Amino acid sequence: MELTGQFYLTDRPVHLARKEQALKAYRRQARGWRGGILAAAWIAWLVVAQAGCSRQADPKAPRGGGPVPVSAEAATTRDVPVQILNFGTVEAAASVTLRSQVSGTLIKLAFQEGQFVQKGQLLCRIDPAKFEAALEAAHANLERDEALAENAKADLARQKTLQEKGISSKSDLDQALSAERTLAGTVHADKAAIQTAQLDLDHCTIQSPVSGRVGKRLANEGNLVNANDTQLLVINQIQPVNVYFSVTQAELPLVQRYFAGGEPLRVEAVLPEDSQTQVGQLFFIDNTIDKATGMVLVGASFANTQEHLWPGQHVQVVLRLAQRSGVVMAPSRAVQPGREGTYVYVVGADQTAQVRSVTVGQAFGDDVVIEQGLSSGEMVVTDGQFRLSPGAKLTLKPASSAPSTGAGPAAVSSPASQVAPATSSGPARRQGGTASSAPAEGTRA
Repeated sequence: MELTGQFYLTDRPVHLARKEQALKAYRRQARGWRGGILAAAWIAWLVVAQAGCSRQADPKAPRGGGPVPVSAEAATTRDVPVQILNFGTVEAAASVTLRSQVSGTLIKLAFQEGQFVQKGQLLCRIDPAKFEAALEAAHANLERDEALAENAKADLARQKTLQEKGISSKSDLDQALSAERTLAGTVHADKAAIQTAQLDLDHCTIQSPVSGRVGKRLANEGNLVNANDTQLLVINQIQPVNVYFSVTQAELPLVQRYFAGGEPLRVEAVLPEDSQTQVGQLFFIDNTIDKATGMVLVGASFANTQEHLWPGQHVQVVLRLAQRSGVVMAPSRAVQPGREGTYVYVVGADQTAQVRSVTVGQAFGDDVVIEQGLSSGEMVVTDGQFRLSPGAKLTLKPASSAPSTGAGPAAVSSPASQVAPATSSGPARRQGGTASSAPAEGTRA
């Protein structure tokens, strides 16, 4: 197809003679599109500006002239424990892997898997036939060598008599003395062989070295077991049982001080699926701080008579160090984070919102310890802070309209992050922090 003298513009062919006219029309059309887009953007901006003015004129806005309805509660004074919370792991007080000390055929298993066994209880038997025969042979060798030793002793006495009479030579006497001493040594070796054979025979009977719970059997009757190689079973001592957990190097001096005080330190272990709290005592502080984590391992012992704690379990641990009296507490949802620290809104006598900088400590349920910045009896805002600003007028909602649950950011804590509030400062896992100042004027929650 011949296209000479034509070109395509907006999908329509145009003769070269009308090229300039077509280009001008296309430019006018493009300018029209741009004008329409600019007009639409200008209208949208006017709509947004009008909506913003309407919002500023809203009487319910935070900075409006009317009082802001809020909920408030009074700070209280309580006695609280000084404690460290973390997660720990349950470990057996003793874990024993039983192996046979002799080689032979396993002829008896005298336990059931999972059974609780007492120390000294029969567990396994190895075929003792060859060891009984070895013991009999050792006794026979002893009797033979004892007879030879008696004969050598008598021969030595005769040689001494003949030597005194000048009948025998000195060499004969020396030979008799050497023979007597050799056979005496042989007798001692035979007695040792008897003891060894007796030990091998005794090792055919395997007894429990500790009281504990038996695990899965690792060998069956009829198996050939090798000395010091074949595992037979594992016994875990779980009465008592130990729980190991970690504390930070910042908390270590506090733990050491109370641990050296003489009074046993109470440790509580709670299973997520068990409402019962197990009570034990701290008995161990490791001698090294982990360089990689800055943590030190500590351990607590639990009687575990009901066997609620099981080796390998993960439990929530509470280490109680002391008791604090007269501590100021406030609802956790009243504490708000700011650019310069945590703060609360206090209801003033003139029904205005007063910003108060606070230092928070450990959380207890829905409440948190206030180390500094608040006194008992002062009313703090627990709901509606986001509509307040310093000096804003407020009105208290009826108590029934206050939210029953909920917490602000300061109330969020985990067992690994709560530490005794008596300490002054510490790493990131410490609940609370250093003293903070009030937020700047106009800072919004």
